Amino acid sequence: THNGVGPSFRGLVVCNGEPPSDELLTREEARADLVVYTDGAAGRVGPGERRMDVIIGDMDSVTGPVRGAQVVDAGPHDVQEDSDSEKAVLYCIASAEERGISGRDQVSTRILGGAGLRMDHTLANVLLCIRYADRADVRLVGDGWELWGALGRTPLDLQPGAIVSLLPMGPGVHIKTHGLRWPLDEIVAQGSRGLSNEVLREDAAIEVAGGPVAVVVRSDGEETG
Repeated sequence: THNGVGPSFRGLVVCNGEPPSDELLTREEARADLVVYTDGAAGRVGPGERRMDVIIGDMDSVTGPVRGAQVVDAGPHDVQEDSDSEKAVLYCIASAEERGISGRDQVSTRILGGAGLRMDHTLANVLLCIRYADRADVRLVGDGWELWGALGRTPLDLQPGAIVSLLPMGPGVHIKTHGLRWPLDEIVAQGSRGLSNEVLREDAAIEVAGGPVAVVVRSDGEETG
C-alpha cells in the first residue's frame, strides 16, 4: 500500500546494461509492484538470486524456465520492431492500466541497468523516458543519479542542495525554473546551458513548453519521486 502518497503502481525494469549495485536493486525490488527483466539481464542472474515476476525478450539468453517468473517470448530478434527495454516498459504500463491505474501521477516505471556498456542502448532508453512521459513517470535510475522526461509544469520533488540538469530534447524548447539557484526563463539551446543547477527550495519546479526536457538528478539514494 502507498497510503495515498506517490504512485499507485510501481513497475521496475531491469535491463542488460551496467548492472546496478545490490543495494540499489534490493531497494527498488522492495518498492515495486511488478519486476520485469529483459532476457539479457535475466540471463546473467543465477536461479533464485533475485525477484523476477516477468522475463521479456527473444529468450536467447534464458535457456530454461525461471521459478516464479512469467516468460513473455517476443519471437525472433529479426521480426521485432522495438527493444526489450521498450517491451518491458510497455508491459509495466499495460499492467497498471489493466488494474485501472493510469497516468503519470499514478504509474511509475523505473529502469535499472538501462545505461552504460552500449551508447546506442543508453540513448534509446533515455528516449523511452521522454516518449512515454505522458503515460507514466518513466525513469532511468543508477547509483547516485536519475533521469526522467518533463512536460509542461513539473514539480521536481527534490531536497535543497540537490544538483539537477535540464537538457532540452529538441530545438525551440522554453524552460522556466522556480526555486533553482540559476534561474532560466528562455528558449534553451541544445547543449550545456542547463547543466548542474542547484535546488534551493523544496517546492522547486520547472515549466516546459515547445518540447520535452530530460531532467538528470544527482541523488543521494533518497527517493525523489
